[in-house]
Amino acid sequence: MKKNKLKELRKEIEKVDKRLIKTLVKREQIIDKVSEIKKDNLIPIVDFKREKEIIKRLKEELKLNKTFIEDLYEIIFKHSKRKQKNDRYRKDN
Repeated sequence: MKKNKLKELRKEIEKVDKRLIKTLVKREQIIDKVSEIKKDNLIPIVDFKREKEIIKRLKEELKLNKTFIEDLYEIIFKHSKRKQKNDRYRKDN
């Protein structure tokens, strides 16, 4: 009985993971548009103030471990900045 429940829960996690990845793909598509606007308007890629505001807001709104939110968004922001830098470099050459 418990094995069946475990299996069901794992299937649920797989569905959530799939939605999570699809959402991250959508976020990356939006980053491409943001990157283009920043490049065209000579706006720096990095905006630490905005990053802090986002993390602060999420920590207040979400019922998740605050350190987890910080760690997760550190990775997300790092990827976003790397992608924007790479895109900018490719488009300049």
